[in-house]
Amino acid sequence: MWLEKGEWDRARQVFDEMLEREVEPTAVTYNCQIGFLCKRGNIEKAKIFFEDMVKRGKKPNAVTYALLMEGLCYVGKYNSVKKLMFDMEYRGCKAQLVNFGVLMSDLPRRGPIDEARGLLVEMKKDG
Repeated sequence: MWLEKGEWDRARQVFDEMLEREVEPTAVTYNCQIGFLCKRGNIEKAKIFFEDMVKRGKKPNAVTYALLMEGLCYVGKYNSVKKLMFDMEYRGCKAQLVNFGVLMSDLPRRGPIDEARGLLVEMKKDG
């Protein structure tokens, strides 16, 4: 709700209150935070949430990775997209349509087309 209104500080306060009350955030809760930050180009904060998610034993899903991939494309960190794809595979998260969508849409629009093709070929090869 707060993120939809663009109120990051209030959303973060609610998130922190959840943790204080020992309410475990879900992957969806983390994805909302990560997505909000990525859409505003704040990749470093999004990475902190991603790391916290993993540390708390929440498994990042295809949407988590797609949000980060999109954010990385937005700020021009195309090599980091490739690293993220390897991380995704390493953690056993299978690429979904949403991940292919980022590669087919965002990376070519904002980055080198050959890089997008190469990542797409790798993803298809891996199943």
